[in-house]
Amino acid sequence: MIHKTIGKFIKGQNAISDKRLRAVLLASSLLLVFMGIHFARLFLPSALGADAAQQDYAAFFGAATFALEGGAGNLYDPSVFQAAIGAETTLLWLYPPPMLFILAPFGLASYGLAKSLWVFATIVCAFGIGRLATETNFWGVFTAISPAAFATLFVGQVSAFFALLLTAGMLLADKRPIVAGACFALLTLKPQYGILVIPFLIAIRAWKAITAAALFSVLMIVVSTAVFGVDMWRDFFESLLSGVHAAYYQSGGHPGRITLSDAIKAIGIAAPPAWAIYAPLIALAIAGLFLIAKRASRPLLVAYTLAASALICPYLFVYDFFIYNAAVLIAATQLPALKSTHAYALAALWFAPIIPFIGGSPMTPALLWPITAFGVFTLYRLAGGKLAGGSLARTPTT
Repeated sequence: MIHKTIGKFIKGQNAISDKRLRAVLLASSLLLVFMGIHFARLFLPSALGADAAQQDYAAFFGAATFALEGGAGNLYDPSVFQAAIGAETTLLWLYPPPMLFILAPFGLASYGLAKSLWVFATIVCAFGIGRLATETNFWGVFTAISPAAFATLFVGQVSAFFALLLTAGMLLADKRPIVAGACFALLTLKPQYGILVIPFLIAIRAWKAITAAALFSVLMIVVSTAVFGVDMWRDFFESLLSGVHAAYYQSGGHPGRITLSDAIKAIGIAAPPAWAIYAPLIALAIAGLFLIAKRASRPLLVAYTLAASALICPYLFVYDFFIYNAAVLIAATQLPALKSTHAYALAALWFAPIIPFIGGSPMTPALLWPITAFGVFTLYRLAGGKLAGGSLARTPTT
């Protein structure tokens, strides 16, 4: 009787018909064990000491302090950035100048309070991703305790915010183009997420969203230049070509950085120049987008575009896998049935971020990148309606 009641509750709270995939996603509740083990690191505020200075929260707090103090000096210089943080750290500053507008208010609080607010905001954004993708609170909760959520809180990132912007922008591009444009403009603060945004908007003919995104982006550039000066923008672009960004790309593989270049490095091969790796990969992703744009339902087109956006990122850590979360949830709620290989491919995308925390090694990117690539190919096939003679999506193309 009890298990039947629970079963009815679960089925009534979500639209995921595939039992295998639903069971795997429900297994996210196991992440509560991991969160319990690392509760202090994940949730408790503390002073900005040696340990805290290695969490990304310290980077954001240091940048917030830097902004409030007038932004003097080159924030993209590691020594200047360490001085801004006020503790010895290996963290680097990699964001464009407008990011300081979002962070500056946190500099008014103590480090402990600021961290608590960031943790809360991460959970809210993670919930929002699940809520947007499925239109149910039920899966919003499970997104907030997913492997991607654990990785984000463990490292101290704000990636859930940007994944929410990308997801919301794509889902709202038709109905609320001004809101979508604002989301995409803010996404320029983490531009690697948005490589497929313009191709996607062109494919669906969302001209108003493109215009709004362009206008909001220009406004952000103008205001940030007025406040922080032209020099900060110059320092940012120099960091892309020969500074911290360039050095970061050429650095050795990291078990939590799941990109094609890191997969290549992991097997002992020197990574080619970025353009040689990512230009063909981006071109392939865009080609796939336009090939399925007309025949795919809009939600499944969004799911493919989200996942492909993550796959082609030159900088993608496991804490960025909220993008894959959104893609998985959209596909899972749109398709009434899945083949076993497709269900397990989507499940692998969902649980991949936990791998570096339960035995990750320098070889981890070489294992996980092909898994993510297969997951994206699976979403491409599902969006293209190649199964059962036609599209399996529940909703028609809009």
